[in-house]
Amino acid sequence: MDCNITKNNIYSCKTVYENFSEEKVDLDIVIPDYCAAAVRILKCEVQPVINSKTVDGDRLILEGVCTVNVIYADEQTGAVKSIIESTTFSQTQQLKEQLSAYRIKVRLRTSNVSCRLQNSRRVSVKAVIGIAAKVMGNAQTPVIESIDDCDIETLFEQAEFCTYVNSGDADIRISGESELAVPVMDVIRCDGCISVSEIKVINDKVILKGEAIISCLYTTGETMSDLESVETVIPFNEIVDVDGAQEDSTGEAECELIGIRFDISDDSNTIGFEVEARATASVYNNVQVNLLKDVYSRSCELEINHSEINIESLSDNMIFTESLRNSVELDIDEARVADVVLKPVIKNIAPGESSLIIEGDVYVCIYAANRDEYRFTDKAVPFSITKSFSETAENMRCEASVCAKNVSFSMPDDNTLEFKADMEFNFLIFCGGHFTVIDNIETDERAQNSCFGSKLVLYYADRGESLWDIAKKYHTSVEIIKRDNTLEDSIVTENKMLLISGN
Repeated sequence: MDCNITKNNIYSCKTVYENFSEEKVDLDIVIPDYCAAAVRILKCEVQPVINSKTVDGDRLILEGVCTVNVIYADEQTGAVKSIIESTTFSQTQQLKEQLSAYRIKVRLRTSNVSCRLQNSRRVSVKAVIGIAAKVMGNAQTPVIESIDDCDIETLFEQAEFCTYVNSGDADIRISGESELAVPVMDVIRCDGCISVSEIKVINDKVILKGEAIISCLYTTGETMSDLESVETVIPFNEIVDVDGAQEDSTGEAECELIGIRFDISDDSNTIGFEVEARATASVYNNVQVNLLKDVYSRSCELEINHSEINIESLSDNMIFTESLRNSVELDIDEARVADVVLKPVIKNIAPGESSLIIEGDVYVCIYAANRDEYRFTDKAVPFSITKSFSETAENMRCEASVCAKNVSFSMPDDNTLEFKADMEFNFLIFCGGHFTVIDNIETDERAQNSCFGSKLVLYYADRGESLWDIAKKYHTSVEIIKRDNTLEDSIVTENKMLLISGN
C-alpha cells in the first residue's frame, strides 16, 4: 500500500548545456585608394564579439561580429598604417531540452590567424574562432516534503542549494579622452577591456561600478621611432534591470567590450574615445530545503526506494586583484618598445587546502621598433596564483573572468622586457553536494514488526548514540524515548540504561 506522500519540486542551478565549436573566418580586404598601399604586413588582429545570444525553444542562437585590424608598412615611406574591416558570423546549436530560465555564457578564442598580402592593395585574412558556449539554468528535482501517516517516523536533513533567479542586459556607452604631449598623426589600433569592481543588488535591479581600460597605439610621424601609446581609464556606473532580484540575492556581472570609436581633435593633441559595451547581470539565491534521509514504520515493514541527487550551493562571489610581474626576451636588437598589451586567459581553477589555485596564460602583445624595422610580437607567459579561500570543497566549481589593469613595462637590458600589471579577477564559486534521498515508500501491513506493541525493553546506551537509531531498532519514536527517560538531547550524552516502550 502506498503512503500518503506529499512531494515538492526544487529548482537548483546547474549547467544544463555545454559545447565547444569553431567558426572559420575567410576575409579579403581591399585597401582603398585614399589609404597608403602596403608593402609588408606587420600584424593582423582578429577580435570576435557576440552581439546576440538567445534561446528559441530547444535552439541556442549566437550572432556575432569579427573585427579584423591589419597593421602594415606603407609602400612609399615604410610608416605604420592600419585598416579595419569586419564580418558577421552566426551559429545555431541544438539543446537537449527546452529551458524556461537560463543564463548564457560564451567565451571566444581566436587561433590560426593567417594574413597574406596578395598585392599592395589586397589582403587575405584567415582565422578560426573557438566558441565555448555554456547554458546555466534551473533543473527540476522532485523531493518528498512530508508523509501523512502517524505510524511513520521521518528523519530530514537540511541542505542548501542555489537557484537561478533571472538575468538582465544593458547597453553601456561611455566616453573619455586623452591629452597627448606630441600631436598624433594616425591611430593604429585601439583595444581594451571592461572591469567590474563592484556589484550591488537591490529590488529588481543590479548596480554596477567599473572601468573601461583603453590601450591606444598611434603614430606621431613617419619614422620608425614615431610610435607612441596611451592608456585611458574611463569609470562608469550602470543600473541593470533584473526582475526578481532582492537585496539578499547574490549578483554576478559580465561586461563585454563591443567596440571603441576614436576621434582626433583639430589640433591633433587629443584623442576622444567612445566605448560601447554590453553588461549582463545575473542573480542567484541560496535556498534551504529538507531532504528525507531516513524513514521507518512503527507498525509494519516499508519498501523504500532511494535516489542520488547533486545540488550546488553558491559559496562566494569574489572580486579581487593580484599583482603580476614577469619578463620576456625580445628577438629584436636595440629595440624601442612603444606599447605592451596584456590579455590574460584562465585555463584551470583547482581547489587546494583552503585555497584556489588559478592557472592560465598571459598573452603579451609587444609593439617595438629599431632603426631598421618594426616588430610586433606575441608571447604566451604562464601564470599561477593561489588565493586563500574560507573553506575546502572537493566539488567546487568556479565561474571566473579576468582583466589586466595598470600595465607598465621597462627594459633592464637591450633584449629583456619586464612588465607589471594588476590582474582583476571576478569569481562566482559554487560548492556541490551529493545526497542520497528517499523518493518513494510503500507499506506492507501483512509484515508487522515483531517489536510492535507495548513490550518494554531495557537498553544500555553508549555515550554518543543517536536516539533515532535506537528508536528505529525498536520501532518506537524519538519523542517516546525522550518522554520515558526524561531526555532533551537527541544524542545520548553519557552511558546509561534506557527504558524503551512501544507506545
